[in-house]
Amino acid sequence: MISIYDVSDKREELKTLNFVFGDSEIKKSLAEDLNYSENQITIDKSGKEIKEKLKENLMQMAMKRAVMSSKMSECVEKIGIEPKCEFDSYDFRGFEDKFLIIPKKYGWEQMRNEGNKQPMDSNVVVNVDVAEQKVEKVSEEVTDKMREYNNHAFKYLHISIDCMILKTILDNIKDNKEFKLKPTIAAKLGF
Repeated sequence: MISIYDVSDKREELKTLNFVFGDSEIKKSLAEDLNYSENQITIDKSGKEIKEKLKENLMQMAMKRAVMSSKMSECVEKIGIEPKCEFDSYDFRGFEDKFLIIPKKYGWEQMRNEGNKQPMDSNVVVNVDVAEQKVEKVSEEVTDKMREYNNHAFKYLHISIDCMILKTILDNIKDNKEFKLKPTIAAKLGF
C-alpha cells in the first residue's frame, strides 16, 4: 500500500544496501536513486498499469478509513462524551475544503485529569466551571480512550488526504503514457 507519509531514513537504507549488495553496481545505482541522481534505475510502466495498482491501493485505503471511522465511533460510545475540538488547519495540509465530514478531536481541556477523585473504572463525568470555561474532568481510563480516539481520528484524517491525492492522480494519469518509476515507488505500488 502506498502512503504519502512513508518516508524512511536514507542513511539506514544506505547501510542496508551496503550489507546486502556490498560494493556492486546495483548498490551504487540504488544509492544514486536514494540521492535523487540523474543516473538511477527506473522501472517503465504504462499509465494503465499504474492506474490498476493505484485503484487497488485506493480500495485498501478506503477500507482502512472505514475501520478508523468504526474505531472512532466505538471509542466515543465507550467514552460517552463527544469530541469538541477542531483539528488545526495544518493537519489538513490544505485539503480542509475538500472534506464533506470533518471529525473533531478531544482537546487537552477535555482530557484533563486534575483533581479527579473518581474510581478508575468509572465513566462518570464531573462538570466544573473554571474561569468561565466548562471543563470536563474524567477518569484516567476515559482519558486513555480519548487519546486512542484522537490517534484513530488523525489516522482517518491522513488516510482521507492520501485518498484525495490518489484520486487526483487517477483522474489525471493517461493510460497510454509510459512512466519511469523509481524502484522504491514501484515497490510501494506493488510491481
